[in-house]
Amino acid sequence: MRTRRRALVASLAVAFSVVATASLAGAAAPAQAYYLKNTDLGNFHSFLRFPPKHPSFRPCISNTVTLRPGDYVHGAYIVSQRHRTNPDLENETLRVRARTTYNWEVCRGWNDDIGSGRYQVRSRLVRRGFSRSALMTFENEIGGRSYLYGNGNYEWGGRIERACFDCTEPSG
Repeated sequence: MRTRRRALVASLAVAFSVVATASLAGAAAPAQAYYLKNTDLGNFHSFLRFPPKHPSFRPCISNTVTLRPGDYVHGAYIVSQRHRTNPDLENETLRVRARTTYNWEVCRGWNDDIGSGRYQVRSRLVRRGFSRSALMTFENEIGGRSYLYGNGNYEWGGRIERACFDCTEPSG
């Protein structure tokens, strides 16, 4: 009788530990995220001048992305190579109702409409009958300098990640 009870308790303990480990592994899984950035094209960063030498130059990068149903944050960004913890980022929310493949294009350009001049990065998702854009504007707020941080080399691109509306982000 005791042997049978010990075997039952041991098997229940093993089953509980397996279930607990599986639930923790699921909770610790990383969020689904996609990035499309200029450094994917090669080993280079963009050197940003204010104003640029060639204001009409508009580099673009593109790829396809397949998203599963759910809520996502879609954004465009510019980040300094030397100050990566201080990105300039703009986000838009995106709700995907069914597994869908999008054409994804991110372009960086110069906009001088208002006169002060600024770089803009636009991340755009397109499929038949649908288009969604996120625009990020990057201005030289420090007059007289040709770049804002470090050596003036920047990475720019777009990101799409699962939305987590109840999550808090660590300050950093």
